[in-house]
Amino acid sequence: MPILLQWSETTGCGATIKLDNGDVVHVSVTVARVTVRQWNLSGLLMTAISRFFGPKLYKVTNVKRIGRAAGALRLIYPVNKPGLPHFENPVLAAFTNAICQCGSAAEVSNVLNEAVSRLA
Repeated sequence: MPILLQWSETTGCGATIKLDNGDVVHVSVTVARVTVRQWNLSGLLMTAISRFFGPKLYKVTNVKRIGRAAGALRLIYPVNKPGLPHFENPVLAAFTNAICQCGSAAEVSNVLNEAVSRLA
């Protein structure tokens, strides 16, 4: 079962999730951007490097596309994964819940990048 390692809706709105296979994924949400990266937590230096240069699994900088993706994810995964806190930010809630439904970083990338087209 995925583990929510850390989250914040005040300082750098985002969440860090450790998936079933050990992959660590971080979702970062701003007003006009959603970025999802895979992180490497094998050491202090690798963690710092992967925060900025880790593989991008998903990135959208269009507000309308962010809204459509969050809405699609809420329709695809209407029930929150047990143990997730109540997020005030609906975009962070939708993306975090969808990521927690996945078993690997590759699956996260596929789910997020195909969410809107799955409902079309």
